[in-house]
Amino acid sequence: DHPSGQGLGDADSGLVMKGPVAQAARRVYEELWEDATVRSCEDITLPRGLLRISCEDSKGTFTDVAEAMRYAPTEDEAVAFSMFRNLRYDESDEQIYAAFASATESIDVAQAMFSMPLMCNINHFFDVCTFEEAPKYLQSLMTAAENGAQIRIILSPYPIQNVENVIAMEIFNQEAEARGLSDRVEIRWFDDLLHAKNALIDDEFLIIGSQNLHHSAFGEGDGLSEYNIGTSDPGAIEQFQKMFEHFWKRAEDFAMMGE
Repeated sequence: DHPSGQGLGDADSGLVMKGPVAQAARRVYEELWEDATVRSCEDITLPRGLLRISCEDSKGTFTDVAEAMRYAPTEDEAVAFSMFRNLRYDESDEQIYAAFASATESIDVAQAMFSMPLMCNINHFFDVCTFEEAPKYLQSLMTAAENGAQIRIILSPYPIQNVENVIAMEIFNQEAEARGLSDRVEIRWFDDLLHAKNALIDDEFLIIGSQNLHHSAFGEGDGLSEYNIGTSDPGAIEQFQKMFEHFWKRAEDFAMMGE
């Protein structure tokens, strides 16, 4: 409902945190800001064409050294992890792989984008990729299914991403069937736009952030800058479970799409 009209009804989610993990998030933001180009515009009411030529660009500098960075008070005892990754630093990738592969009971995933490597989009016309080319996040989900975890995935029906999502899920389903794990994997399409990037592992560890399970957001020496927070906080997990179950009831079974 944003006045810009650009919200488009997308469903998304986030976490409000305090304490040391909030300081870690601030440090990440400072690093991104200092690598950024700051665009300053005197009059943002100008038409877009004029606006672009009236703005000035400069190097990002972070001058606000907050007093909050000196202290980390919190009354809560929840555990939270700062999960950052960029072109040179892939810690969040490794944390997600390990979290998925550690599951023995369940993984609930709500994702806007879910993909095989870029070249596998050719599968829309010719079968060039199999699960052998699957990224580690898909392999880790399959490991969880082999460990006995029930995997539930809600995907977005965005028109362009939909092609990648379908290809990835078809390959994932085929591999699950070949391994005798079809009864542990269920995939549904959300009935509206979904921009979330979330996963709950064994109802004990929740990851919420910006990182799609997509080839553009993973890979050593590759990918975009992304940030997640992982937490075991019972309150956050309970809220996510309510949201996920609401979305799950609204979603349509993947196998029924197109029938």
